[in-house]
Amino acid sequence: MACAEKLIGLLVQAGHRHIAGIFLYDNYQSVEKFQGMFAALQKMGIEFQDDYIKWCISNEAHDERFAGSIWKFLKSVPRCTAIVCCNYRIYRLVCQVLKDQGRRVPEDYSLVCFDYSADRMEQEGITCSVYQASRSPSGPRGS
Repeated sequence: MACAEKLIGLLVQAGHRHIAGIFLYDNYQSVEKFQGMFAALQKMGIEFQDDYIKWCISNEAHDERFAGSIWKFLKSVPRCTAIVCCNYRIYRLVCQVLKDQGRRVPEDYSLVCFDYSADRMEQEGITCSVYQASRSPSGPRGS
């Protein structure tokens, strides 16, 4: 939950109030990440909006058609300015969808994600939390 609070805190500090999230409902860790996001939004006084959450199953993230589903979701929440991705695979898909649609990060959308390699994170300038069971504790970093 502390990771979610730090990630959401960075978005809120940057002025975001309409924050979307993409999570896997068949993955226990992803459900915990969603719960952390929900708790962080409440703690920071940001209204939780159920339609700003996209749930999917793990296999969808490997399907080429999933990109269209992500874009359809983002178009359904037009006030969204920031997106929380439950993992690196979802993060990369969202980046590609935004690029394909002519949107820029961070100019059009701010993105953050959970569970990413600290080494690659610094190289790519990604704001994320590193899964603490596999690495030394690290908070959100990047641009």
